[in-house]
Amino acid sequence: MPNHDLFVVWNRGWQRLILSPWERNLIPDNELLAVKLRWTFRR
Repeated sequence: MPNHDLFVVWNRGWQRLILSPWERNLIPDNELLAVKLRWTFRR
């Protein structure tokens, strides 16, 4: 549809945990969900 837009953005940050010299893990640190709807009304 012309002049109608929907944007969805999902972003996840990761934190690296170093438990020992041989063991490393990644765990989610933060999350962000952004939604934008743009609609144009015309006659």
